[in-house]
Amino acid sequence: MRLRVLSLMLAIVTAMSAVSQGRIAESFDRDILFQVRLHSFRDAQTVIRSDALAVLRSGNMYLMAGTARSLADIRDGGVDCDSLLSGFRKDDWVLLSSHDPSAMTEFSSLSLGSETVLRIDGQTLLRREYAEGIVQQIDRLELIPLPNFEVPIKFVMPSPSRFIASQSELLDSVAAMVSEDSLESYVRRLEAFVTRYTPSDSVVAARDWLVSKFRSYGCEAVVDSFLYLPALYGDYAYNVVADHTGTSAPETYIIICGHFDSTVQSGNPLVLAPGADDNASGTAMCLEIARVLSGFDTPKTVRFICFSGEEQGLLGSYAYVNDNRNLNIEIVLNADMIAYNTGTNRIVNMYCKDDGRAHAELIGQMVSTYGFLVPSYISSSGFWELSDHYPFHAAGFRALFASEHVFNTLHYHSTHDIADNCDFAYMTKIVKGCAAGVYAIAQAPPAVEGFEIADLGKGDRLLARWKAFVDPRDFDIVLRLGTFPGDSSFKFVLPKSDTTFPLTDLAEHVEYFVSATVTMGDSESIVRSEASGVPVAAPETPSAVHASPGYRAIDLTWSASPQIDVVGYKIMRSVRDLDQFKYIATVDSTQFADSSVDRSNYHDYYVVAVDEDSIESEPTAIVTSRGAFFDHNLLVILETGLGFIDASNAIPRYRYALANIEHTEYLMPATQDYFTIEELGQFRSLFWICDGNTALYNNIEALRWLRGWGGNIMIGGPMTVDPVSQYASDWFGLQSNDEAPDTSFLGAKGIDGWPDAVIDTSVKSEFNMQGLSAALRFVRVFEYDEIVSSSNYRYQSVDTLDNWNNLVCGLHSAIDTNQIVLLGYPIFHLELQSARSIMEYAADLFGVPRAVAGDVNEDARLTIVDVLQMIRILFLAEPMPADVNWLDVNADCEFNIIDVQFLISYMYLGGPDPSYGCAGN
Repeated sequence: MRLRVLSLMLAIVTAMSAVSQGRIAESFDRDILFQVRLHSFRDAQTVIRSDALAVLRSGNMYLMAGTARSLADIRDGGVDCDSLLSGFRKDDWVLLSSHDPSAMTEFSSLSLGSETVLRIDGQTLLRREYAEGIVQQIDRLELIPLPNFEVPIKFVMPSPSRFIASQSELLDSVAAMVSEDSLESYVRRLEAFVTRYTPSDSVVAARDWLVSKFRSYGCEAVVDSFLYLPALYGDYAYNVVADHTGTSAPETYIIICGHFDSTVQSGNPLVLAPGADDNASGTAMCLEIARVLSGFDTPKTVRFICFSGEEQGLLGSYAYVNDNRNLNIEIVLNADMIAYNTGTNRIVNMYCKDDGRAHAELIGQMVSTYGFLVPSYISSSGFWELSDHYPFHAAGFRALFASEHVFNTLHYHSTHDIADNCDFAYMTKIVKGCAAGVYAIAQAPPAVEGFEIADLGKGDRLLARWKAFVDPRDFDIVLRLGTFPGDSSFKFVLPKSDTTFPLTDLAEHVEYFVSATVTMGDSESIVRSEASGVPVAAPETPSAVHASPGYRAIDLTWSASPQIDVVGYKIMRSVRDLDQFKYIATVDSTQFADSSVDRSNYHDYYVVAVDEDSIESEPTAIVTSRGAFFDHNLLVILETGLGFIDASNAIPRYRYALANIEHTEYLMPATQDYFTIEELGQFRSLFWICDGNTALYNNIEALRWLRGWGGNIMIGGPMTVDPVSQYASDWFGLQSNDEAPDTSFLGAKGIDGWPDAVIDTSVKSEFNMQGLSAALRFVRVFEYDEIVSSSNYRYQSVDTLDNWNNLVCGLHSAIDTNQIVLLGYPIFHLELQSARSIMEYAADLFGVPRAVAGDVNEDARLTIVDVLQMIRILFLAEPMPADVNWLDVNADCEFNIIDVQFLISYMYLGGPDPSYGCAGN
């Protein structure tokens, strides 16, 4: 089985997550984790049509990573779905399990919140950052990385095997040839390597011995290398792959596997790790079945795989599955720990999910017939995730796992796991049944793969279709049709050359269930492929319709109607809330960019599917969006009213700092969670300023969206660092950040032209404990990748000799067309002129034009028109601008005739420049 893992395991998961990072990075906004249970084929299609990605599979239960949009689409489709977590990132989590139920009980008693641990359908997910401490505390726990590939989605109905084993004399012969002496000799020889720990030299010798043995049994044996722990060693480990090549259907594979590496929990596994039961026993089964089958032809290829790296987190099997996901695998049989027994136990455990149940029952029948053991079929989680069949199951293959019924707790992962403590008679009985079962599967007719039902859109017919067969043997295809699962009211026998079959004379709006098998003589496929469909005349309404801002356009997407005869989609549009929809286009795809929208309006849309008979579907729900024009210079979002600072004092101070910059101000209410991308998409640049608890957590994806379009962003205030941190590695190369100790920050030294940040000691807030200190607390300092970004501010401490002085507290990144700035200190506490200088410097960097004091008519210049407007405001009671300080051009804190004279002097007599009025008031 697998080793409990401490810091080594964390490094492994980090290394493996790098593989998956590329796929997840394509969908950065899929950060909501939810659980989906499929109850029908239609459920599966609904989930597939959403934009969610499957992260983990356990039979018909899936963990999905998606957006709020995809979650709503799945729920609207009537699928059983529960939201679990927001802010999900795949590489932050691992599966937690144990062979010892008491260990999981002990873990369950720990006080861990839902942000740390998730318990789902018998499986436990744990945040990786807590994993090392947890397994140190409870040393029987084990960690398993999440699949490093996108998991396929399918609904599986449990169905009993229809296969009737023929040629019983040959099955008798196969089982009879299994030798207890051979199995014991393999186990003792593998034990004699002293250790087979994955990074040891001995595992290489064991690898070469396995290759030699498989070749001696007529197999084509090769070494399959994979990168082993690149984060630690940058070296390779090895699987051994050997084929007993099929005679007539060699492209159909039956995989028999078991890991050959070993380990110990105490002691040095590089010195001694005998691993007789775990898992020389499973490896020995692979060798013995290869030896036995060397005397028999099999139509299908039996592939034997001895994995390494299993004890470090299924590394070998994950690597193999990732590279062979297009292989035509009928079944995977994994053997792990099959040689321990006590007393009179006659049970063998067969772990399987619904899609592997038919094969498990067939092998169980053989174990009962030839080994006189009782198979126990187990579908629950627990041991299910702990061995090399698991990556195959996650990738959508049928898989099962044979293991001893009485777990070898006494010798597990110890130097006492030796051949002398194995029950070879018990092991031989298991192998006899597995060998006969493998031979029966190899002789059996193939399964019908890729089976699905499509609606022809006529109201009375469906189309069954499937993949062409690679098996050249003679056989027939049998379709069974009914109105409930397993119903065989109608039966159709088809030639093997067919890949489609129309089902006609059906009732409209009735769900029909169809199964497909292959018959050869008296035998039928082990598994029954099944699907369902509902014939309707009118096209089904397109699902998952969405509208989002595109560049000077509105982008529409939707999921296709499933009917084959749908030829296009009609797009209808109205100005928001006017309910005056007009036709704008018909397209034959599931997306449309409406570039005819104007910049000032939101627009409503709905979509209608049209079939070849010009029948239209019901309209979709109305969706609304606005084009992204990016034609305004700067949006400034100020978060206030959150209790950390005095909002009544902060707002005028912020406004003074921004006064000379053309911008649009938005005060984020404490009760508002989101700022829409439709509004954000009207601006080229964004300043987000918050010196207290921040709603930025809920808007970080909107900022990432703006960055993706080339927008410039400055994020100011130390409390913004945490919500930014999930993308800070990409944006700034941020490697770590830390909060400086209480009341040690006196200011920040600007770098490369950035103005110094000078603290105003008269301002009071929680940053200086309401004025009790002249210095500030909570300021953040950064470690970063200098290739990605550069420092623009350095911490100035009370004590110039302490460890915080001169550390980086501001970052500036210029990647592609983006300018992005992160400040780790509070803007609120800066002297007014210092804050203004910093804002003006950032605005100049972003290309934001300066505002002009006294420009009453806002035409970006000072003329006699502005003078006349000031006079009208003074003497004719015309309305003042929202900020009267724009009129106080001489900065004496009053607006009067002297300001008019000051402006005239500047314009015509060479007087001093006008400036924004009374500072901070």
